[in-house]
Amino acid sequence: MATLSRLTGHVRRVTAFVLSRFVPDADMAQLDAWLASLPTARRWAITGSVLGVLLILALIAAAFGPLGLAVYFVAIVLIFR
Repeated sequence: MATLSRLTGHVRRVTAFVLSRFVPDADMAQLDAWLASLPTARRWAITGSVLGVLLILALIAAAFGPLGLAVYFVAIVLIFR
């Protein structure tokens, strides 16, 4: 069970990081604390939505082959650096 709680903490921090890049005047620590304060169902809905969007964008990029994946990778690196 400790592994699952550790994994959920990592996933929550990834979600906070992604959201911090698109929410003006908010840093990752604020968003992580906000996500931690939400009820579990709402937290999972937000986390699943953010990771789902990243997955869908990766699948769309994969439809364009190696060039599409390369563009997706470069875009992710530039946005989240």
